[in-house]
Amino acid sequence: TQSIPDPMAAASEETTTEMTGLFRYMADAAVFQRCSDGSRYAVSMAGDFKSAEAYYNRMEKYGAAALMSFEVEVTKNTGEGLAEIITIQKVNSSSYAENCPDWSPKLRFEI
Repeated sequence: TQSIPDPMAAASEETTTEMTGLFRYMADAAVFQRCSDGSRYAVSMAGDFKSAEAYYNRMEKYGAAALMSFEVEVTKNTGEGLAEIITIQKVNSSSYAENCPDWSPKLRFEI
């Protein structure tokens, strides 16, 4: 017999995507702006946020933007603020750069 996939099991699977953008952390709130299209996301303090915070703090940015790349899970925000929230699963890279690379649209970090 052939098994039929459970649609509920598929819906519960977490999917991650890589995002590169400008990360900013200040006063217990973090925001991320993706370089490829300028989309802005609230950043959850769950997942591997502590690693991202540690990289950011080592750069002594003090609220300024830092170019970082993450593996993230994106979810809808059911509360106030930005429409979507990212939960960092893994920090891929961090940089002292405060702007996106030349290959991306020219972005100005806005809160």
